[in-house]
This record gives sequence, C-alpha cells and structure tokens, in this order.
Amino acid sequence: MAMQVLGVRQVSGLGKYLGLPELFGRKKRDMFNTIVDKIKQRSRSWSNRSLSTAGKTTMLKYVLASMPTYAISCFKLPGSLCKRIQSALTRFWWDESEEKRKMCWLAWSKMTTHKKNGGLGFRDISDFNDALLAKNVKSLHQPSMARKASALAET
Repeated sequence: MAMQVLGVRQVSGLGKYLGLPELFGRKKRDMFNTIVDKIKQRSRSWSNRSLSTAGKTTMLKYVLASMPTYAISCFKLPGSLCKRIQSALTRFWWDESEEKRKMCWLAWSKMTTHKKNGGLGFRDISDFNDALLAKNVKSLHQPSMARKASALAET
C-alpha cells in the first residue's frame, strides 16, 4: 500500500538506511550483531591507550553507550543482545587492555545507579531502550491528541 502511494516499483532489501538494514526478518539478533561488533571495535581502539577514570567514564557514557541509540529508538532489543552490549561496556570499564582482563568489582546494576545514589550514572541499555520507545509512542499519539483538542475548541 505505502509502496503504491509513494510510487516505489522495486525493492532490493539488501541496503542499509541509517546503519540499519532495509528489510529484516524475525531474527533481530543477527541484524544487531554489527552494533555489538562496532562497540567492541571502538572500545578496543581506546583500551590500548592509557585513559584516566574520568576519560573512561566520558568515553563509556558519551561514545560507547550512545552508539546503539538510533537502533534502540526504533526496535525493542532482545534481552540477550542488551546483555552483550552491557558486557562490552563492562569489559571496557574494567580491563586495561584486551590481553589484561580484570575482575569486575562492582555489579552493573550499581554502576547504572544515579550518582546521587552512590552509583556511576551509566545507562542501562534495556531501560534506555524502553525509554526511547516510549518517547516515540508518546510523540506518535501527541499529534492526534492535539488535533482532537483543536477540533473540540472549534466546535
């Protein structure tokens, strides 16, 4: 229906748009593996450098944790994928390099707790996914509510 309205005659489905595949099936896990790979690759490139705690915090919060933002604003990620992303973020935080894996001394749930409550303030990927999807649902419903309100005001 939408293809007819827009005049689209042929769909390849093999390309990507904004980093996500044009067509996809039920297996989102395979589709989002590239996101986890990109996070791991970016963290590997920075883990060889000697970063301070503040540098690692900045890198984790504003670069690594924000990489899947567009994808998670469009799709509900499977729990297993959220755990893989969380694992990549945890490994970046605790490890000095890829060869030197260290023990995690603090649970991820504590690390995602707000700073005011004694945590580090990192984003929980699953909760962030839910929040972005809820924001999109709200924005979809808001214009219809505004139209209803304006229609009521006119009568």
